[in-house]
Amino acid sequence: MRVGDSPWRGVGKTRHTIYVTHKTPSPLTNHRRESLFFVGCKHASGQSDDTNVTQQIWNHFDGLNVFRRGSTQVMRYWHQLPSEVVNGKTRVLAVCRTLAYLFEHDSGTCEAWANFFGHTLLVQGIEPQLYGVTLKPYEDPTHGDLEMDWLMIKEWTERTDNGVRIVEAGQTAAAQGVQNNSPHSHDSHAVVILGNTIYDPSYGLVLTTTAGAAAAYEAMAFWGYTYHTVGGASITAKDRAGVTDTNWEPKPW
Repeated sequence: MRVGDSPWRGVGKTRHTIYVTHKTPSPLTNHRRESLFFVGCKHASGQSDDTNVTQQIWNHFDGLNVFRRGSTQVMRYWHQLPSEVVNGKTRVLAVCRTLAYLFEHDSGTCEAWANFFGHTLLVQGIEPQLYGVTLKPYEDPTHGDLEMDWLMIKEWTERTDNGVRIVEAGQTAAAQGVQNNSPHSHDSHAVVILGNTIYDPSYGLVLTTTAGAAAAYEAMAFWGYTYHTVGGASITAKDRAGVTDTNWEPKPW
């Protein structure tokens, strides 16, 4: 600062962080949140090709211990998310599926986490695809056509008690910020695909395959599925080896 002919004097200082990305950020993302640049540039520092940049960024999500810029709070999967009842079923609010909600509350759904990982790659100039995963209708020999309902993530067990088949959720399924007893069943799921690799940021699961990707992912990630009969009863069915029980739909970023 200088007044008239007086000497220059300092009045304060600012500090700015400059992020150097791998490539020009993709036009597929309009997000410029600092945490996207922070996570990507910090963990992919020194890498010079798409494969290694992606792998180093994924290694951070794979650890299930993610922080956003300027916070010491571990970000979590499905922690205290507000919900509403729709057609007699409890569903999490749509806003909880957004990247903005995840960054504001440090908690979000699979779609929010898939967007976090995906947009972290997009700002580095790498362009993966977001996919939504839902359950296909299923015809049961006893009940006929069944209404699709829940994808049941791994960590389910099956036992028989006095001749009655009982399916129970396990207590050790790990997810982002949750080492035990994470949410296990959902009406849909979201993953990120780049090339022939499927990334599931919510649970830290990854699968590289060249053929039968959907069925192979189901075998790795899903115990089975819950359906409703016409009469309103519910039944569970294990994932069928080599059979694709889910729909995979590309979603816009």
